[in-house]
Amino acid sequence: FFFRLDTRVRSVLSLTSTRARKEGRRSMCGNLGLLLLTGELSASEALEAMARVTSMRGAQSFGFAASTPKRLRLYKAVVPKRVDVAVALKRAFQSRIRSSKRPLAVACHLRFATSSTTTRRDAHPHVWDAKKTSTVVTIHPQSLIFKAHQVSRATVVTHNGDFEAFDLGRCFGGNNKDKKVVSLERLRTWLHAHLGSPAPSKGDSIVAAGLLELLFTMGDPDASARLAVATLEVRDGQDVTTKTKRVATVRSVGAAIQRVLLRLSSSICCDLSVTLNGDLSSETRSRRMNRLSEAVAEELQSSLVDHGEAWVAAVAKETVRNFFEADLRGATRRFLRHARGSFGLVVASSLAPGILVVASVKQPMQVGLGPGFVAYASERAALHVGPLGEKLTARRLLKDGDVLWIAPASAQRTLSQETHQCGGGGAGGAADIAGASIHDDRPFRVLSQSSTLEDFDFDAVEGNPLMMPRLTNLGGKGDVVGRELAETPALLQKIRDSFRDPSSFNAKTAEAFADALFLLHTPSSSSQTTPRLLDLLIVGVEASLWVGEQWAANVRSVIPKLRVRVLSANKVLASLTAVAFDATCGAQTQGFTAFPSGTTPADAAKGAVALVVSHSGQTFPSLNAARALRRAGSRVFAVAGSQDTVIASDVLDQSFAPKAPHSTRLFSTEAGICLAEAASKSTAALHVLLTELLFAVAAKAPKTPSSLSLWPGAQNHGGGEDTGQKILAKSTLLPNDLADLRSLHDASVDVNVGLIIQGKKTNKSSSSSSPRDEAVAQGRRWGNHVAEPFLCFLAATAYVLATVTAGTPLVRSVVSAFYVSERLSYVVAAVDALLYAFFPVVCALALRVLQGRTLLARFGKRTVLVLDVPQVHQCVVAYAQKLFALSYGLNSVDVHGANPSDHAVHKVLHRTVRGTLVALGVPDGRLKALVDAECAAFLTASQIKSISHWGVGPEVVTVGHHSFVPAVVDGAVIFDAFERPKFLSEVAHALTKEDEQQQQPAKAKATQQQPLPKSAAKASSSSSSRPEAAAVRSLRRGSSLQLVLSSTAASSKKDLAQSRRRSATTPDARRIAFLTKPIDLEQQPDSLVTTKDIEAGDEPPASAAAAAAAENDDDDDSKAPSLLTKQTIIGAQRVATPKQNQQDVPMAEILSSHTIVETLYEGRVASLERQVGFYVLFHAVAKRASDAVWPLFHFDLARSQAGTRVATTPAPVSPAIADDAGPRVLAGVEIERVTTHDDFQKLDGSYYGDKHAKARSIFSGGGGGAATQWRTLDYDTLSVHTDDGSQGLDLSAYDAPAFTASPPRPPPRPLG
Repeated sequence: FFFRLDTRVRSVLSLTSTRARKEGRRSMCGNLGLLLLTGELSASEALEAMARVTSMRGAQSFGFAASTPKRLRLYKAVVPKRVDVAVALKRAFQSRIRSSKRPLAVACHLRFATSSTTTRRDAHPHVWDAKKTSTVVTIHPQSLIFKAHQVSRATVVTHNGDFEAFDLGRCFGGNNKDKKVVSLERLRTWLHAHLGSPAPSKGDSIVAAGLLELLFTMGDPDASARLAVATLEVRDGQDVTTKTKRVATVRSVGAAIQRVLLRLSSSICCDLSVTLNGDLSSETRSRRMNRLSEAVAEELQSSLVDHGEAWVAAVAKETVRNFFEADLRGATRRFLRHARGSFGLVVASSLAPGILVVASVKQPMQVGLGPGFVAYASERAALHVGPLGEKLTARRLLKDGDVLWIAPASAQRTLSQETHQCGGGGAGGAADIAGASIHDDRPFRVLSQSSTLEDFDFDAVEGNPLMMPRLTNLGGKGDVVGRELAETPALLQKIRDSFRDPSSFNAKTAEAFADALFLLHTPSSSSQTTPRLLDLLIVGVEASLWVGEQWAANVRSVIPKLRVRVLSANKVLASLTAVAFDATCGAQTQGFTAFPSGTTPADAAKGAVALVVSHSGQTFPSLNAARALRRAGSRVFAVAGSQDTVIASDVLDQSFAPKAPHSTRLFSTEAGICLAEAASKSTAALHVLLTELLFAVAAKAPKTPSSLSLWPGAQNHGGGEDTGQKILAKSTLLPNDLADLRSLHDASVDVNVGLIIQGKKTNKSSSSSSPRDEAVAQGRRWGNHVAEPFLCFLAATAYVLATVTAGTPLVRSVVSAFYVSERLSYVVAAVDALLYAFFPVVCALALRVLQGRTLLARFGKRTVLVLDVPQVHQCVVAYAQKLFALSYGLNSVDVHGANPSDHAVHKVLHRTVRGTLVALGVPDGRLKALVDAECAAFLTASQIKSISHWGVGPEVVTVGHHSFVPAVVDGAVIFDAFERPKFLSEVAHALTKEDEQQQQPAKAKATQQQPLPKSAAKASSSSSSRPEAAAVRSLRRGSSLQLVLSSTAASSKKDLAQSRRRSATTPDARRIAFLTKPIDLEQQPDSLVTTKDIEAGDEPPASAAAAAAAENDDDDDSKAPSLLTKQTIIGAQRVATPKQNQQDVPMAEILSSHTIVETLYEGRVASLERQVGFYVLFHAVAKRASDAVWPLFHFDLARSQAGTRVATTPAPVSPAIADDAGPRVLAGVEIERVTTHDDFQKLDGSYYGDKHAKARSIFSGGGGGAATQWRTLDYDTLSVHTDDGSQGLDLSAYDAPAFTASPPRPPPRPLG
């Protein structure tokens, strides 16, 4: 959800409505940075690798601040559309920073613009006033007295998250009850008045930079005085617009404290330094600070005659405290305590070179240690990638409210290499790290030689099974999409094997999931009596939601009584946080559509098992929906691409200590980081994981009816009846059904998916091409369609340039060789003009003739229609759209999708024109449960094909398992090379023999078919005499199926004979055959061969198909690739079981009960194979279109201009509301609607949660932590310099302020 409202009508944020959204409300950005202490690690290489991972949050612009002890340099740039941000960052850093300088602190930021436009000015890092210079007073290391230095001052901030408002009253007032919440608009005005300059850019992050510029004052007399004056004004309730003498007052107070400090002797200065280190008692410290305050007040008596003595004393006391205590980390801590929103914050300053302050509030942030470096990133995978990951030894995940101070080691505190693996030997290669929280007043705790990494919440990386491995092969060059497709088969096998290993994390989590779902371990002593209104709640967004929807349907078919809901995470989040979103929901509140009616969403979620599906594990809606569900009392499980994810640590309480136990709440595909935005490997992995979970749930499901109505601990009362309505649930699968499905799934994972993606053949003697060859060939053909406009445009451009430059048009040059009359010359000129105008059309026709493509298809951009079941067409449409995200206008496509069994005709028929490309997924209609779906698919294709002009219509290509290809289909990708066994319904209706006889001729016809205009017209005309074609036309006119078949059969004896010969392949004939009485297979037991008979056991081995496939080496491809052969009959055990139990069950009833297996085969196996086939086909289409004019106009298939692979934007509510308002809503507390600024200021702090209210109540208005010694560095040559950035396009309507370097200045002579 992205809302862009005009600034003139933007209203103040409402806590309970998302109709009015402020600027700065959304952010999809990423932080990353380094503190390099030695030269062992290349800064540019490490930053490139980190940026490649962090860019999944979006990267339209980037910037960095690089700090050495003598220089701070800023650089910002907007990334052009087709430029890789990681490469751009590396080149910019190498050209502007001497990476050999050590120590080197680098704070980088990748920005996705949502709160303002994409310009250099709005890119991070942010500095409120980069041209400002200040006089800093520090203790000289040799003379041990205070000396003044004039240096450049810049407080640098990078921020990802949302800054919504700030409580000025509690930050500056000193009284916890004096709240004064100020919106960002008024805060900009307030900062302008106190800092003396306006905000240089829009958005929310620049306001955070201004506040930190105001709060960080240590060592700066003028800044200390400025903060003191602002504090007293807020306490006194004065309006900033009425203070006209503020600047003069600040200068007077700053000059007074400077004169006092410069007069102090060396012994007093050393004593003050010891005091600031905390070595003296609080009483002594207070006495020394009071004496300095009195001296400053005495200096001010003559200059501030207009103010009373009490005010002068107060401003002097505040100024002295700010000068000695308001360091960078204390200022950051103080800011975060009173800021509303979410923050992944990094702060640096030119006055504290080499120091980084890293903080996290409701945003992920992690810090890693290694030999000679400290690194941080918003994405935890960024610490494990490239050269950084090879040397990473320990990592800390920042908790909500954590603040870390990172600096090159001082002489007093070092972090040695031997003790903490962070140094390079000695103080020159070590770092100081100190940490604190905004939720208490405890001072910063320093990681020193006497403490261990575990004491400081750092977890060792080496040998940690829960932490992601080192990622060394995440290069962004080459065909990234093709590499991920090639990795898919091995990954799917790995997922399958993990569930078959009882000691694996996935197997243990599956057992815990089934126990929670079926209440298998309900404690009998519990006193809870609340009924469970929902059994299973599946939550996700986009592809994760689509995969979860199909899995939910399959779970319901296995256990029909199971109460399952599949919901968008946005709806769950909006429902449980009481945020009404009428425009999306279409009802009064989200709860009326997302959860069952008659109850509140919180009650419906209580006790339910919630499965949150998110490959990244940090998708904002899914992550916060999981938090809300957990607060509501749901038992939350998650599916992610790795065990090491945000949802694991934040929601599932997973610790990443080396010996920490697994939470048994997280399923992992182990797909890891997928660089391609076009999701192929991740969606296939999610599908296979959920298939294995379905098998695990079915195996643990009750075999007899059992109650699922009560949540854990429900007991019977008085009359012996359960509280709530009893729901009886049992599995519809027999043990051998589960074995059959597992065998089919194993064959798909071990063999079939590899055939589709890698193109291996199962038999040397087979002359037919593999499914991959067919998909790639069809994809390249369509790629020629897509690339045609661009090639014709280039040819026309070349023709115009050549003929106009030479002055000899083509027709005139040819005709001029002969005698032409003057009258005829005008005709020649007219022909040349027409040739100029229609030269692209002429080129297109010539290309089509040469490539054998349809001649009269519409010229220009093509439209692609993907028709299949919802999961397949939704995932494939998103995949195809992202493949062409960076394409040019003349070689791109429009992709749409629909379900042919539902709304395809109504949704896509109006988009159909000559040359429309239709990709149709056809279910395997040889099965009784799927024949209707196959008929619907072909009927949809026929209706779409009927839209034609000039004898040319759309081009239809099918993807499926059955070799039947009707006349309306122009091409087919058929998976008939797979060794799928026969199902019971095929054998019982005697369709197998005729089907096998017709399979090869139909296959040959599909592969030899050429969709040229003449042949297509011929096929169309010949189809009118075919019985099945006539049947389709009659069915479209509304005739009954029986009458259609009767009229078709009576058309002629010859047609009747042909129809009977095709009875096994024609969908309508098969549908009729399935309605006839089946053969009694009980009288033919010898014809039934089950998987149990072959494998000699009820359960198939974990890798039966894999073991068989392993035997098929390259020297002997003739061996069967799987134990599942054509002699195996799926469902034969259902015939034998009633006979063994001496029961007489009709064969029709047995077949009816077996349809569940056929349905699950389609939902868990066949649909995935079609989906992967579509992936291969469209990858070939995009690659052909991209490489058509390589390398001049090649585009990257793996990226888009946005670069977002993780939906981290807050939608539909802000993270502050999602985290803080949730507990209040669940407790029944109504949240007041806020519509004006005055209402905004009246908000009570309790609306933001007990945790933050408590943090504010204990804040006393001090410096935000223990006093810290000011680091003495070389301020004489310190300067700040900002580059405008020569790379990228500046979209701003005005020029950015010119930043120039401040030349080195000698320290001034001491005053007085």
